[in-house]
Amino acid sequence: MKKEINGWKIAGGDDVYIEDGKVLRGIKLDHNGYQVTAYPYRQSKSGGWDLISGISLAAFRAGVRRGTMKLM
Repeated sequence: MKKEINGWKIAGGDDVYIEDGKVLRGIKLDHNGYQVTAYPYRQSKSGGWDLISGISLAAFRAGVRRGTMKLM
């Protein structure tokens, strides 16, 4: 498995910050077009979204492709 270098990467069209191979936070545009800090969330089986800060970059990218994870 490839170890990710710390710093900013692009995943799922969003900029995310990687530290020790884990996604901690990201930047996205709000409804006014301003950049804001956002955190990774996973769709919950019971409805709603759960915070998942600290997930691997590969898992986050796969979740974004499936539509079960996103930055909020």
